[in-house]
Amino acid sequence: MSTSTRESPSRLTGRSSQKKTSNAAASLTETPPRPSPPSSVSESTPAEQQSKRLGKVAQDLVVELLGKVSDDVKAEITSAGQEYALMEAMNVQIRDRYAEYELTAQNLVGFSSQLRSLYDEMEPYVKQIDEIERQVSEIETIAIELDAYTKRLESDLSRRKKKPS
Repeated sequence: MSTSTRESPSRLTGRSSQKKTSNAAASLTETPPRPSPPSSVSESTPAEQQSKRLGKVAQDLVVELLGKVSDDVKAEITSAGQEYALMEAMNVQIRDRYAEYELTAQNLVGFSSQLRSLYDEMEPYVKQIDEIERQVSEIETIAIELDAYTKRLESDLSRRKKKPS
């Protein structure tokens, strides 16, 4: 409780200092009140009432503050949970994508081995084709030589026919 509350309860209860002064003057002329016997119902002074009101306000503010802090903590936890859920979903998608990549890679390895075995089976035929191509090349060369030789022979023969011997 603040110092001003202890010093002037009248200010807290809404009384002005003038009324207090006039009440004090009136009480000097009157007989002092007798102390009341202790009773089961205790009457509280304005300062005590003010203190209770301030305590209640403080308690309400603390409850409100704790409620807001609780809401903030819940929001943070919810946000973190959502982020973890998003990361989990992303991990699942990435795992599935890598599983697809793995399957594709396995298929490529299988296809590569099939191509290798097919090439091994066809290699003797490829060698035969290469040999045939070499032979065809030789035959073409021989054919060109024969053609040239035939042309020379024809030209020699035609010259001899034109010349009378």
